[in-house]
Amino acid sequence: MSDASAIRASVVIPVWNRQTTVRRAIDSLLAQTCPHLEVIVVDNGSTDSSCDVALSSGDPRVRLIRLAENTGPSGARNAGAAAAAGPVLGFLDSDDEVVPEWLASLLAPFDDVDCAAVTCADSIFPSDPDGPQLVVFPSDMGPAFYRIRGRFRAGSFLLRTEVFSAIGGYSEELWFAESTEMTFRLAAWCHAYGKSVKSIERPLSIWHRGSESRYDMHLDRILFAAEYTIRKHLPQLSLDRRLLANQFSVAGHCLVRLGRRRDARKYFRRALVLQPMRPVHAARWIAASSELTTRLAWRR
Repeated sequence: MSDASAIRASVVIPVWNRQTTVRRAIDSLLAQTCPHLEVIVVDNGSTDSSCDVALSSGDPRVRLIRLAENTGPSGARNAGAAAAAGPVLGFLDSDDEVVPEWLASLLAPFDDVDCAAVTCADSIFPSDPDGPQLVVFPSDMGPAFYRIRGRFRAGSFLLRTEVFSAIGGYSEELWFAESTEMTFRLAAWCHAYGKSVKSIERPLSIWHRGSESRYDMHLDRILFAAEYTIRKHLPQLSLDRRLLANQFSVAGHCLVRLGRRRDARKYFRRALVLQPMRPVHAARWIAASSELTTRLAWRR
């Protein structure tokens, strides 16, 4: 789009070897009832034809940024955000899509100058075609997030570009749980400056949920994300014993899978202290003390 002043929103799509799905994501944005947007595709060092596919629409609203190497989802999103011309910023994963009313619906609440972000519900399409299709709505995120009502998966929110900059964007050290970690900072910023998060109770984004098998492939990164979040946001996490216990449990779960049972027990013990009436924490602490692990104990 040649006239930057006409751009009402910039949407960043990080892509790494998604030649089969990235065009679907882009087309869903180009089909918006509000056409005043730019689509910034950030290639994260792809080795397939993702870049060619991304530009194949020929639409001038689509821009491509090429990174020399894979910097992870956070690095790619931040690179796209740095190049954004729109006053409002959004993100979409390269294997997901949005409905035609997504942008117009999410932009409308920004008429309130105190609105920092707007979120919506997700329709979840499972990888198994026979699996159930679900809708997940924005919800009260609890005391650790100062009771904002929202949902902050890529595709389910927009926020002001200046707010994204003020909170420091995504933490580039994180390859997992990066949206949750950013939301801690967004909630704290809104609380400090008296800004609001508004939610739309309609499914406007479509999450094509992939296989969960990648969990065991990235245990080190998931552990790092849990420990990073605990370390950086402990005061906020401490406002919600359930949420803090869950973070300890995630870290312990990863440590068991990595063979570090002694370290895992410390985290499970902390989770048990926070939620003594939740049997799963006790079961995991006991299982981590033994070479025998039960299927029940490690069910997430």
